[in-house]
Amino acid sequence: MTIAAADVERYARSCFVIMPYGVRSVGKRRVNFDRIYDGIFKPAIRRVRVDAATMVPLRAEEAVDSVKTGRLPSVDFSRR
Repeated sequence: MTIAAADVERYARSCFVIMPYGVRSVGKRRVNFDRIYDGIFKPAIRRVRVDAATMVPLRAEEAVDSVKTGRLPSVDFSRR
């Protein structure tokens, strides 16, 4: 599989975010983690510039989709 140069460049600028998604109970409150990601994390990550290019937010489930479509490489460390 050949990975396009644009995908390699985007991957190099990715900020991988691992956090809950959807609406979850946290103590006695219901927290909408998608709103937190979309309203706080994504805009903050996009404001960071590295080598004159903006960072790209990449949430865990988005990374899985990118691996499935071949846009990101994957490595299986689960086997010896």
